[in-house]
Amino acid sequence: MIPLGVVTALWMLATGTGALLALPLARAGLCRRETLLYASAFGLGLVAYAVFALGLAGRFTTQWMLGLGLTLAPFSVIGWLRLVRLRPSRGSDTRSEPTATWVSVAAAMILAITLATALVACFMPPGAHEWDSLSYHLAVPKAFLSAGRIVELPTDHHSYFPFLVQMLFAVGLAFDGYAAAKLVHLMFGILSLAATYALVARAMPKWAAWLATLTIGLAPMAVWEAGIAYIELAQAFYVTLAIHALMRLMETRTARDAATCGAVSGLALSVKTLSLIPLVGMACIALWKTRGLRGPALIAVIALIVGSPFYLRTWLLTGNPVYPFAFSIFGGKNWDAERSRLYATEHTSFGLNARLPSLADDLRPSRSPYVSPSPADRLRNMALAPFMLVAAPRMFHNYNDPSVHATLGFLWLALIPLCLLWPRSGPDLSAPAVLLVFWYVLWSFSMQYMRYLIPALPIAAFIGAAGAVRLASRSRPLRAALFAILALQAATLWAHAIPRAAENLVLLRSPERLEREIARQVNVYAAQIALNNLTEKKHGVVLFEETRGYYLDRPVLWGNSPHSAYIPYETFDNAADMAEWFAARGFPYALVNLQFAPQASTQQGASELREAVRANTESVLMQRWYGDAASGSEPWRRLIGDAIREGDAMVIHEATMNGAVVVRFISPKGTAP
Repeated sequence: MIPLGVVTALWMLATGTGALLALPLARAGLCRRETLLYASAFGLGLVAYAVFALGLAGRFTTQWMLGLGLTLAPFSVIGWLRLVRLRPSRGSDTRSEPTATWVSVAAAMILAITLATALVACFMPPGAHEWDSLSYHLAVPKAFLSAGRIVELPTDHHSYFPFLVQMLFAVGLAFDGYAAAKLVHLMFGILSLAATYALVARAMPKWAAWLATLTIGLAPMAVWEAGIAYIELAQAFYVTLAIHALMRLMETRTARDAATCGAVSGLALSVKTLSLIPLVGMACIALWKTRGLRGPALIAVIALIVGSPFYLRTWLLTGNPVYPFAFSIFGGKNWDAERSRLYATEHTSFGLNARLPSLADDLRPSRSPYVSPSPADRLRNMALAPFMLVAAPRMFHNYNDPSVHATLGFLWLALIPLCLLWPRSGPDLSAPAVLLVFWYVLWSFSMQYMRYLIPALPIAAFIGAAGAVRLASRSRPLRAALFAILALQAATLWAHAIPRAAENLVLLRSPERLEREIARQVNVYAAQIALNNLTEKKHGVVLFEETRGYYLDRPVLWGNSPHSAYIPYETFDNAADMAEWFAARGFPYALVNLQFAPQASTQQGASELREAVRANTESVLMQRWYGDAASGSEPWRRLIGDAIREGDAMVIHEATMNGAVVVRFISPKGTAP
């Protein structure tokens, strides 16, 4: 199949090239498996940066990406030949006892079945649960490919984020489409599992390494992410390898291991800015454990150098390297203090607040109003959050998007306390424990979003595996009991994942049914396809009450005011001014998604919208909802209603459907552009 071939070729090309950088580590004592993991990490980062350079140079096309691959191919072949000829080393994991055959076979089968469900999901078009993919993880690389270069998207602040993984998504989109892009993240998921195994196997029996690997591989949210185009599994891969290098540094205290830790930490920074948390933690641990400045200094300096390219671009474009965050420090164009406050409020609304949580919070029709917690509340919540993540996971995810996969499972929490039974036996856990606590405290005091804990799961799995080793050392039957607990988690996950995969396979065999299913899940899908068919490619579309623009083959602006100050609504005296501004900049069309209008959040409004969709009268409802100046705090709502009534815009009825209203702005001369 073409998508699998594209991603396999990408991994082979990148890993062979990265092997030229990783082979010196093999000579320093890494085994072949560990060397292969570092080769993949370095190679995928190198390819992503090369694609980024092509985009900056205005060569963001399939042809230039193919040329890049052909250029790297000879180096990749050389790297693979050297990897194959690499003599087996008495690597860091050879101290472990042999793995029982049944453990390896059972673990491999469990992972294979679980990953197969994610593999099927990769071939499904991005749906309702993949909001970030439809808004920017896939939509932004697609916009870059359409432009043939990396362009500035001023209303999408996510486009200024570090985009290392999205550069690889772009390769998948260029050579195949969304399936290859999704498979890139599945590839990172498999690599993160392998990195977790390598991290644990260097210090514990191999059965414990399998236990830790399954702890990650059976986490429902991690499995869900493996089948979509998100980035947390890539972050987990790089962070886990950085911890692996840190553990070696604590033993060897060599500059090589410090530099390696810094390099992979820098690649993690290029995946997600939140990787700064483990980077700071690892630098502090290196200072503590090595009792010298050279190690932590090398980690920090090399990480900042390796991770800097995306941040430099953002700094040059906006004046803020971490835009739109830290506005009070750096500022930033098209942003202000009020937008910064709203953005921070959105982030802190997840998880626990001043209210004492209960299981009922997981069952409400809508999230309870956020109440700002006091310092005492935050300390209480920090103690309660691990248990609430298992008991009421919906509070830590998008509340209006509940799913069986919106949980981390229970294994990570069940195994960690075992370490307290015999604290003086087994490997030294002080470094990973300090790092995990540091990460968790910052998470609990900032944005308690469950998905952001996925990259920390390998650390929890490492500590949990150590606890399992201590328990099993007292009684071998207890080891079997531990794997029985794993089987319970697997059965719970499979009860949903396998039937869903079977349903997806049926849909994939029928393009017509698949199209209807995506239109059902993503209410703007049909309207966006209609826009693609009715408009010229040069004509852009403004999205109001909506950010999901992946299915549009047109330039996109996000129209709601909180996204950006780029659109100067405060300067528009009337609807004609707004229509003229959009039309003059090549955005003569707008799509308004009434599903997310303020009125639709009320019971009466939701009922009115359902009736309008049934009667195909969305445009009438829109004019009523957006006709009152008090219909919302954003001025565009009144202006777009006025534009339709005053003849400065007209509804495109052929594209208006399923709660999405499509509008065409009229040019100043009175004719449609």
